[in-house]
Amino acid sequence: MTVDIYYSTLSSPSLAVRVFVEVAGIPHKLHSISLGAEENRGSDYLKLNPLGIVPYMKRALKDIDSVFLHDGQFVAGDEISVADLLLAVEVESLRAQDATSGPGYDDLLADHSRLRAWMERVASRCEPHYDRALRSMRAMAVELAKKRDDPAYEPDFVTIEGLSES
Repeated sequence: MTVDIYYSTLSSPSLAVRVFVEVAGIPHKLHSISLGAEENRGSDYLKLNPLGIVPYMKRALKDIDSVFLHDGQFVAGDEISVADLLLAVEVESLRAQDATSGPGYDDLLADHSRLRAWMERVASRCEPHYDRALRSMRAMAVELAKKRDDPAYEPDFVTIEGLSES
């Protein structure tokens, strides 16, 4: 099992994920995405990751349990860590699939009770900050769904970005 990691050397979270998988000995393949050249906005990358964010870990949900959630309540053991937050945000980014194509977020997680329970633990441990920080990502998924249904629709991304500030 190899984790495909799409990252940028200009992204601190990308570098944190890279260091984490290397320290943890998790088999991985790195794919460099140039933010300066806006590769994260290209059609090929947006098909893979509709939000265009880095880092992005292309991994089957069924494997998250065995690779990341093997022992303890959280990724690094019984205490929450930045690794939990980075992985939880990756899972949350699946909400964008509700807006683009394929199965929705709830459908994707339906058969993954251990993963859902871990997501609830992460959110609970970090409330109210977790929900507030992810408001803009969730709103973005709604806006992308509107755009999918009406290509002429223009989302207000500036307002969406400000949602996590309130």
